[in-house]
Amino acid sequence: MSAVAASLSGTGTAGVASAAVVGKNQGRREITIVNDHATQIIYLQLATSDGVAPTAVVGQGIRLNAAGGSWTSNMWDGAIACIATGAATPYTIAEF
Repeated sequence: MSAVAASLSGTGTAGVASAAVVGKNQGRREITIVNDHATQIIYLQLATSDGVAPTAVVGQGIRLNAAGGSWTSNMWDGAIACIATGAATPYTIAEF
């Protein structure tokens, strides 16, 4: 059993405009983001420069397919933005 508690565990909503998912967190040990929408796709964009918020674009970055597409990293501590192929696309997130 792990003694590590999640620093962020919850939900968010992606839309048709780029939006922040999380900011830089040098203490981050792991992050998982899961697309909860049945048909819409989410794209994640990772920051390319330290201290600069990323801008997500449909068709670029990390694709999270509908109905459970996910991304997990135990190396990334930078900011993440998202955009979806439709409005009100829910996702779940856990950050440790």
